[in-house]
Amino acid sequence: MKESTSIATIESEIMDAVHAYTKAAREAFKGNLKPMVDVWSHSNDVTLLDPSGGRHVGWDAVRGFIEQLTSGVQSGECEARDVLVRGDNTMAYVVANEDMSFTMKSGQSMKFAQRSTVIFRREGNAWKMIHHHDDVSPAMQGMSMK
Repeated sequence: MKESTSIATIESEIMDAVHAYTKAAREAFKGNLKPMVDVWSHSNDVTLLDPSGGRHVGWDAVRGFIEQLTSGVQSGECEARDVLVRGDNTMAYVVANEDMSFTMKSGQSMKFAQRSTVIFRREGNAWKMIHHHDDVSPAMQGMSMK
């Protein structure tokens, strides 16, 4: 186990992980999934509750959803605001508001804000996302992912 780390250091490291996630989302919306793959843990215990109401358990299912969503996206943005971080040396969580917008290859566009909860776990020297939960978005429920 890593030596005790100050709360300020943990918060700074987690904020770096949040920024890496939002950057990875923007890259995924352009078709580059590598940064998104890099921010997630690849373990079987990861979970994602998506804004269309779906539940994905395990890295293969999470990655599959990310690939499905982004395959139909032409461009998009993701920003986190009002970020609150809590945690210790091994695990931390974030509650935030995410501003999302994207345009599907079909031309359908969407812009919405959602509350999200993200859990990170320290794996080696890196913080990896193990859970992401978004509010259910009525707009996402009706959107075709193609």
